[in-house]
This record gives sequence, C-alpha cells and structure tokens, in this order.
Amino acid sequence: MSLFYVTGLSGAGKSAVLDDLVARGHEARGVDEDGYADWIDRVTGAVEDYAEDEPGFDFHAWYRSHNWVLSAERIAALAAEAQALGRPVFLCGVADGDRAVWHLFDNVVALVIDVPTMRRRIAGRSNVFGQSPEEMAARRDPAARPGRGRGPGRQPAAAPGPGWLAARGGLRRSQGRRAAAAGRRTPPWRRSR
Repeated sequence: MSLFYVTGLSGAGKSAVLDDLVARGHEARGVDEDGYADWIDRVTGAVEDYAEDEPGFDFHAWYRSHNWVLSAERIAALAAEAQALGRPVFLCGVADGDRAVWHLFDNVVALVIDVPTMRRRIAGRSNVFGQSPEEMAARRDPAARPGRGRGPGRQPAAAPGPGWLAARGGLRRSQGRRAAAAGRRTPPWRRSR
C-alpha cells in the first residue's frame, strides 16, 4: 500500500495533520515524534544524541552545528510496514536529506504557509525550535539549506483543514521500495507532548 509523506515548512500544520490522522484511526507517524531522523554533526558527519539535559545546553548553538536528517533505514522499514499492512501509512514532518529517501514515498503532500502565519505559529510554540534568527531565515528560504528546496513533483497539495486528505492535487507517485531494519530515537523537541 502507499506511504504518504506529509511535509512543509515549520508552522505549516504537519503536527496538526498528524494528530488528525491518528484521531481518525490512520497509521501515522511523526518525523520528530517517532524518531525518523537523526542529529548529524555538520563537521564530522557523525550521528549524535540530542544533549538537551546537559547543564548549560544551548539549543540554538546545537542547531547551528547539527542537521536534523531523515533516516533512510527507518523510513525504508516504514515503507515495508506500509506494504505489509495493506493500507496507507503517513509520515508527517520535515528534515534534511529527503533526496536520499524520496524514492521510498508513493505520495507526497506539501503543506504551504505564508510567512506572517508561520512566524505567528512558531512564536506561540511551547518549545524553542524554529525561533532563532538563523532558523527563521532557513524557514523563509528552505532552498538555502542542504537537502531542502523544490524537487520533482513537489507542489502544494492542500492546507490542513476539513477535507485536506481528499484534496490530492500535487501528489506524486514514485517507483521502488527498499526494506531495512528500523530503530527508533526519542524526538528531540517533542518530548513534552
């Protein structure tokens, strides 16, 4: 069956869509909430554990030195799970490295948002993610970050709200799947959820 990727800029409504899908009984996972990405050191390329519990931890300094990158192995396992279930599975979120996993998704829904609404939503968050000037700049221009930007078939599909799933314009069908063993990591900024 299909693996859907529901993605978009920070504040676009990915978490709201995830919550709605789960409430309606669909198989839905969050990139952040369910650990489908890793923190990668920008200099060494090593996977590093999120160190939020360390004394003096500065999220904004951490963000400048690390990338949040989709895990090809865990997403491949999710694609195999979707196939085995025989019904759609949704992965909601955004991270760098989507080009490495693009072929694993059968459908992509790109949520779009205007900058004033995005800023208002991010400013109202209970966590710090997305609030530094560097992060806001990256959200205004996603193509400025490695692994982001427009790719084949990435077109706005629907905004979250009543009937968002039925509005399937802009979806793209990909070819091929690969399975691998999956591991889960605790999401870094969603632990309080």
